[in-house]
Amino acid sequence: MTLPGMTALSEVFWSPQKTRNWSDFKNRLKDMSKRYDVMGINYPKHVLVED
Repeated sequence: MTLPGMTALSEVFWSPQKTRNWSDFKNRLKDMSKRYDVMGINYPKHVLVED
């Protein structure tokens, strides 16, 4: 479960609180998941399911 947790943690540490947006992050996470797939990285797919 390192990924996408590491991606979320990076978002928290590098983005100012005022600019953090859950919807935007979920969209970026979908893009990142494509990279994870290409690199053969295993990650929990259920975190990408829409609420």
